[in-house]
Amino acid sequence: MTRYSKEDLFKLYRKLPQELKEEMGSEENSDALFDIGKRYGFDDKKCEELVRVSAYVHLGLVKPSDFNKTLEEELGLDENTAKKISDEAYRFVFHSSESVLETLYTPKIESKFTPPKAPIRSIPSAPLPPPQSREDRGSDTYREPVS
Repeated sequence: MTRYSKEDLFKLYRKLPQELKEEMGSEENSDALFDIGKRYGFDDKKCEELVRVSAYVHLGLVKPSDFNKTLEEELGLDENTAKKISDEAYRFVFHSSESVLETLYTPKIESKFTPPKAPIRSIPSAPLPPPQSREDRGSDTYREPVS
């Protein structure tokens, strides 16, 4: 994974919504990630890497759906362990900011459609026949006899 300079990361940080800034700076989230790492036998350096990769998710550099693959690559984890850690991180860290993260990762599509200048006329439709009364429809053939 690409390493980013502190200046580049700070530029991205300044553009974040306030909620994500608070999530990133949250001591609670850092502690949760360290606790997750410790449960899996990580040393402090590896726990810091876990925090760094999760910060990349908050900054928009790693998609939440790619978090477990990034953990495999960056921390040298097997697929099963990376999946478990990813699930826990989602539950304890990313879930609270899920809606804001979705807006961060939703592609912004610029529309090339220009509305017509003249109003669009509707096409006249044929008139509908009047509804039939109950007597005109006959008996209900779908009713089952009551015993």
